[in-house]
Amino acid sequence: EKRFRDLQNQVLARYGVPASSQFYEISTPRLRLHIIESGHGEPVVFIHGGNSVAAGWIPLLARLHERFHLFAPDRPGCGLTTMFNYLHVSLRPHAVAFVGAVMEVLQLPRAAIVGNSMGGYFALAFALAHPERVSKLVLVGATAGSTPIPLANRLIGTRIINSALFASVLKPGPRAMRNGFENLLVADVSRVPG
Repeated sequence: EKRFRDLQNQVLARYGVPASSQFYEISTPRLRLHIIESGHGEPVVFIHGGNSVAAGWIPLLARLHERFHLFAPDRPGCGLTTMFNYLHVSLRPHAVAFVGAVMEVLQLPRAAIVGNSMGGYFALAFALAHPERVSKLVLVGATAGSTPIPLANRLIGTRIINSALFASVLKPGPRAMRNGFENLLVADVSRVPG
């Protein structure tokens, strides 16, 4: 945890984002929740995608923290939020409950919600269940489940196979992240900071 926090703080400093890490105990689901908080103004909640963490939003937070009050939670089992067992969990009610718990603990009756990939699914599920609590909904890229799942993604989600992939060709690191951006996420990888 210390190493993760140190690295997150380095990225915040690199982008000049004055932020703090806040921790909250929530009951639905029951876990210790980590949220990056920055700025002042209208509230905006950022929900990251799968295989990611809240710190992935830092480059965008750098552009918005002077105009908005920004909250970027680590989803259950990601970053500094405690682990969560998704086995036998109905995803849509879980997504609604999680985003609702984030907003409750932050005492936000209404906020703009930004989500990408699985975070987009969480944001969309919450907005459909509670439209009165969402001032704006921004979906970055396709939400999880909105398109057929490619074979490579299904393999990543398969036990044992994913362990072998992440220990070899998909080994996490700066190069793998840059390749992911280049192949799936951006039109011009040269604009992604090193």
